Amino acid sequence: MSKSISRIVMIVGSVLLWLRPAAAQVEDAGVAINVGDRIRVMAPSVALEHFVGTVLKLDADSLWIDSEERGLLTIPLRALVALEVSRGKKKNALTGLGIGVLGGATAGWLILSSGHNDIDPRPFGAIIGGAAGGLVGLIIGANTQPDRWEPVPLAER
Repeated sequence: MSKSISRIVMIVGSVLLWLRPAAAQVEDAGVAINVGDRIRVMAPSVALEHFVGTVLKLDADSLWIDSEERGLLTIPLRALVALEVSRGKKKNALTGLGIGVLGGATAGWLILSSGHNDIDPRPFGAIIGGAAGGLVGLIIGANTQPDRWEPVPLAER
């Protein structure tokens, strides 16, 4: 009789380990999601494209989110194909500055390359174009701050 009890305990224990909550599995991987986190979700049974929302609740089998595009949703964890959590905003000011300087300098060089003067105006065009392009790129880059997304490992199904 003790062999059958130990066998039942092993089977029940195996099933419980297999069915453990996805939230715990996420934390085991070192990436936790919490209520209030901004997340990006891919769940084809809910929507064909990624959508963004805020975590309202997470339990063993469902994720409740307030989606910016779709309103309040309850998504079964098994329906998730991809899940990412926002870890703040990226600042793009330096990237914008670099792209603006290169683009402006190139444009300035090309625009003034058809000059017929004794003095070559292309370097002047590159300097003025680079400065103007850099300023525009800096402003655009500083005002463009996308999320930094960190993938959340999903439990194996």
